[in-house]
Amino acid sequence: TRSKVLLPDIGQTLYDPITRATLQPGTEYKKPPASDKWLIQWHRDALADFSDVPPDEREYMQEWDKFMLTKRLSSSIYFPAAWLSFVRLKSEWLLSSPSRMTEFGKHFTYLLARSSLDHGTVVEALDHIAMRKAKLGIKTGEYPTLVPKGSPQGPHIRKSAGGCLVCGLTVLGPRLLLCTNLKCSKRLYHSDCISENAKMSVDDPDWVCNECFDTQAAERT
Repeated sequence: TRSKVLLPDIGQTLYDPITRATLQPGTEYKKPPASDKWLIQWHRDALADFSDVPPDEREYMQEWDKFMLTKRLSSSIYFPAAWLSFVRLKSEWLLSSPSRMTEFGKHFTYLLARSSLDHGTVVEALDHIAMRKAKLGIKTGEYPTLVPKGSPQGPHIRKSAGGCLVCGLTVLGPRLLLCTNLKCSKRLYHSDCISENAKMSVDDPDWVCNECFDTQAAERT
């Protein structure tokens, strides 16, 4: 066992290097338990200093940082599982605000573009979000579509291979509509893009795309 470390009397006040509490000479010094609070707070303060970051984006970044800083991932191979854990843990927090869902959509789109996530992991996360959405009684398309003020709209907006099957654009935030057939290869839609031509109400928690609807109808006959 290690011997006790007693604080010496050096004729001036000593302070704990972490908590800044006053230390008394002659008493035992006990190393405080490891804590990530200071690092989380440092990152939070650093993000707050960026005046050009919108409040909604800053809030999401701070919550993401708070979660990930405690994970200490040793390799990028563990990132998808950690991200999925974040989605499962924070799903209700995400669904409680349309702006959070929008930031979440922007984030996973960026991670997909960087190949930090694979399509299967994202689909699993969206399935979980859809399940929680149904349990919380949140109707698809209930939130307004959020468009940043001054956001340019034009031909520079690129379509995504994994985007809405109607418009081709990335599926973000509260407009997300997912076909509940796990075997469907074309599951992602914007609720407002498909609602007019959908054969099933987009508010139905068990919603399936038109192709799956026809297949299921044929199987019942």
